[in-house]
Amino acid sequence: MTDGLTHDVAGRAVAAALLHSIWQGAPAAAFAAVALRLLRGALATVRYAVACAALGAMLGAWTATAARS
Repeated sequence: MTDGLTHDVAGRAVAAALLHSIWQGAPAAAFAAVALRLLRGALATVRYAVACAALGAMLGAWTATAARS
């Protein structure tokens, strides 16, 4: 019975994190879009780093929400 309870709690945490990732990822995506627009003439490695940072922020927000839930 405890095993089923553990799966239920983990499932709820993942579901909450997926739901909240929609609005938590939006600011990171908007920031990345603006930054990439401003960095149009910059080196590809700089633009790549900005895009990776935005993806990392999205993953970090998802992980924090799952851990908190």
